Amino acid sequence: MAFNGQMASAVLMTVLLTMDPFLSMTATDVIPSETTSNAIQFATVPRPRATVRPTNKRAKVDRLSRSELLAFHVKTEISHRLASTLLHQRTANSFAGERNRTTVFDAFIPRAAFVVNFSVAIDGQVYQGEMEERPAVFSVDRERKLRLSPAGTFARSRGFQLFRAELSVRPRAKVDFNLTYQELLQRRLGFYEHVVILRPGRPVGDLKVDVRIRETKEIQNVTGKIEPINSTSDGVHMRMRRTGKTMAHGTFSPSVTEQTAWSDEGLDAQITVKYDVKRQLDAGEIQIRDGYFIHFFAPTDLNSIERNLFFIVDSSSTMGASKYGQTSAALCSILDELQPSDMFNVIFYSSSLRYWNQNEGVVVATRSNIHSAKEFVRSENASTGANLNDALLRGIEFLVKQRELDPLSIRISMIILLTDGNPTTGVMDYDRILSNVRQANGARVSIFALALGTGARFAFLRKLAQQNRGFARRIDPAADAMREMRRFYSEISSPLLENIRVRYNDAVEDTSLTEVDFPAYFSGSEVVVVGRLKGQTGNLAVKVSGGSTQGYMALDANAKIPRHGRDKLPGLNFAEKAWTHSTIRKLLRKTLEYTNETVITSSVTTARHLSLQNSVMSPLVCMNVPRLMELQLPICLADPDEDLPEESSVTSVSVTKKGGQGFGSSGNRLKNHRFFVDNDPHFLVTVDGLKEGVCFDIDGMPGQIYQLIHDKETGLTVNALIVGKNMTDEFPNVKTYLGKLAVLYGKTSVVVDPEMIVLNGALYNWKQNASFDVTDDVTVEVAHGKHVTVTVKGITVLRILRHLVNPIHPYKVNYLGFYIEDPSGLSEHIHGLIGQFTHQVASEKRSSIELVTRFSRVRLQARLTFSGPHMSHRTVGAVLADRRDMDLNRQTPCWHVPHNGAGLIKGSAIDYVVPYLHYRKSSFSKRFRDLGSM
Repeated sequence: MAFNGQMASAVLMTVLLTMDPFLSMTATDVIPSETTSNAIQFATVPRPRATVRPTNKRAKVDRLSRSELLAFHVKTEISHRLASTLLHQRTANSFAGERNRTTVFDAFIPRAAFVVNFSVAIDGQVYQGEMEERPAVFSVDRERKLRLSPAGTFARSRGFQLFRAELSVRPRAKVDFNLTYQELLQRRLGFYEHVVILRPGRPVGDLKVDVRIRETKEIQNVTGKIEPINSTSDGVHMRMRRTGKTMAHGTFSPSVTEQTAWSDEGLDAQITVKYDVKRQLDAGEIQIRDGYFIHFFAPTDLNSIERNLFFIVDSSSTMGASKYGQTSAALCSILDELQPSDMFNVIFYSSSLRYWNQNEGVVVATRSNIHSAKEFVRSENASTGANLNDALLRGIEFLVKQRELDPLSIRISMIILLTDGNPTTGVMDYDRILSNVRQANGARVSIFALALGTGARFAFLRKLAQQNRGFARRIDPAADAMREMRRFYSEISSPLLENIRVRYNDAVEDTSLTEVDFPAYFSGSEVVVVGRLKGQTGNLAVKVSGGSTQGYMALDANAKIPRHGRDKLPGLNFAEKAWTHSTIRKLLRKTLEYTNETVITSSVTTARHLSLQNSVMSPLVCMNVPRLMELQLPICLADPDEDLPEESSVTSVSVTKKGGQGFGSSGNRLKNHRFFVDNDPHFLVTVDGLKEGVCFDIDGMPGQIYQLIHDKETGLTVNALIVGKNMTDEFPNVKTYLGKLAVLYGKTSVVVDPEMIVLNGALYNWKQNASFDVTDDVTVEVAHGKHVTVTVKGITVLRILRHLVNPIHPYKVNYLGFYIEDPSGLSEHIHGLIGQFTHQVASEKRSSIELVTRFSRVRLQARLTFSGPHMSHRTVGAVLADRRDMDLNRQTPCWHVPHNGAGLIKGSAIDYVVPYLHYRKSSFSKRFRDLGSM
């Protein structure tokens, strides 16, 4: 690739974004060089002992390969709580010789922010980034690798996203990176907080941080602090200078000497700016700009509402002694803060539930009860298993029962869930747990979840909390767990209002409003509503109501709508930007809170359109730099499975079954593939209790027929014929594949091979794009010669992929892949090479690291323990590997069990051979056991 005919370079740009949605702004200016020297108090501090430095070997490699860092600037302007931050980095290859040098631009973006602009300038030639729609299929290998890198791990643990651009720079060239991100600051614990991470990786001769705040109300309690990241040192203060009642300004510009006082590798610090604005007991502050408004509501002088609290604590063995000890200590400290008017109880859960008070539900927080509960907490020990479903349902039951005893009282019912892992006993299907909780709760109890470490499936906890009037937080394993748990509790410890309703007059477009109903308002937080106005004249009236300790309370306010073009204050379009960002965030939240596929699809489509229209880098769009990226994939999310809601694939064929659900040829793409067999042939199954899948291979012989599914209760059977080319001297080992599949249900027979499709004896070709109601219970859809989808009774969805191979290929033949898109409807009485795993549960014990010298890599080993209906308890060794999902075209991590799945599957592989393709009995039928060698 050449730049202006001079620069040959290889460009790699990757974004690590485990994010919630983002915001919108453009930036073309580089930070000015002027600084205000008297605006900061900076003291050189002793080098923190815990500072982490690279080894000498790593440092030598870096100095040989990387370019010189000339400048690193951060410029933030906060206007009406909307923070716009421009990051600028200048590097140069100023070393002698003709060797290219690599320059790296790392930007740490808050998870709640949106990247809105990115550009690269090489010797003055600017290459502008562009937003584009996220492709349906893209490789995540590179993003996954970066996510697990030290920088990626650090970003995720701190609640930040890593935006990384790597560029090979020709000799004597200078490169400028400019990135802008925006964030609508959230008020927590009485402050708005703006955080900037400074990790340039080496001392910088020109390092500047500039923060300006401009509000319409008087600014209060503004502070700034620079804290070392890898040290327990308190750091130093950054004085924020008041330039007026509503404005403040601070700068930070340490010299190279001051930077090296922290570390030989330069500054490694977090800058935190906090402030609040003056407020009172009223309906809040309304700001109107050019047809948009933003409404801030955070009243003061209210008393805390009484609470019914249920603490649910994970006591499974995965917690470990240190983490469990911190959790117990933090919980005891929290119990000490309960008010005499509070009512509470505590449940510890592992494979069983253990209650502090089992008979009375929740009890009054008297001193004696608190003392007794603390003794119970201290005496609890970790044990195996984690039955989260039963713990949540029991907690809801107790709180609902208490509410029914006194339905007229104003009390807030809350569950506080502390967990470090995933459900491993009882109900382990995440969707089923969510459904059970929603049905039992009925929006009566708020659930607040705290994930301890990275072991918990945070996407599930977020969804659980958001579907039940709460929120979720995550604590990094390296953080002070006790301090973070107390901070988490402090956010929800003082509810001031409940069931808040915000209503506007007809000057507002109702459909444009963000959230207007809120379960609670907590002390130190804020309610924010953003919307669009119908016109440019008149008055905007608002009424805010809710329950308080004094009973029902209603507050009113009016704001005059200025004419268009007036009131040209700096940050003019902040309200429109805040509306765009808040609306995208609301739409993406819907994908977590709702289960209706139509609502989810509509929300994703609208959020994507807004992102592209307003140049906002949400999880649904990507960024590309066309002239720099030519053959590179666009910059997309690194972890879509955690934070990106998948959109259903919509096709022209849609069938609604009688008494069932509607299905298109997408096969319900919102569900992950759980079971498949593809290629030569590789089996991969998902088992409850394991984060990764389980995979094994079957070395069958051409002509053998294997039973993949046999469901005795439903009557569904799937058999597969093995095919392969003849052995040759060049390729003596026969590669085998699935050559023909038969799906048998009742009197229905669907037989598929790469050449034709046979439905109850009638022949069809692959070129058709149509849907067939074979019987009232079975629908078959053919999609453009690529795959066949079989839907049974409107709920069980099977997909068969067609793979065509060049006839002259030395060992491959045309073959099929088989996927269970949706296992719903399959009973516990199921058998087969794949079917037996649909109701299995498992746990893992990682044992050792195996050095694989042939490939110069290491692989993690584990002992997997399986159990389930109609299957004996068994343990098998496995090695962490991966298999390609041919449908999604991506690698899937899995625990590989060798030797034809020996010890994993019931019996041996030969026990699954059946005599003919339409065989409808179990392969374990005694009548044909002796035919296994066919």
